[in-house]
Amino acid sequence: MVSVTKLKNRSWKVPSPWSPKNALACTAPRNRSPIRRVGSFYADAVDDIDDTGAQTILELAGQLQQRGIVFAVAEASDDIRRELDRFGLTDKIGPDRYFASLHEARDAFHAARAG
Repeated sequence: MVSVTKLKNRSWKVPSPWSPKNALACTAPRNRSPIRRVGSFYADAVDDIDDTGAQTILELAGQLQQRGIVFAVAEASDDIRRELDRFGLTDKIGPDRYFASLHEARDAFHAARAG
């Protein structure tokens, strides 16, 4: 279950150096211009998302987009991906912002930044 309190109270500092242990990785903006920063939601341990949790994730994605930070999802199960689709997150961030692992997300954003 996504903890709304934890998401809302999270200090959104960009971790350095990047580590897969961090729920947020750094790297990129939504408009596909040169990639600078990305916030990755590490969904591996999430087994359900209720309406309040989904609303919080949508708000967070919007707030990060306003700051020029791309919101991505890493390691979401098929069930969680379907829930996020149903709540509108995929429409908001784009289907290309889902990754099988944090390492895959990191590598994609580093490649985009370099290329």
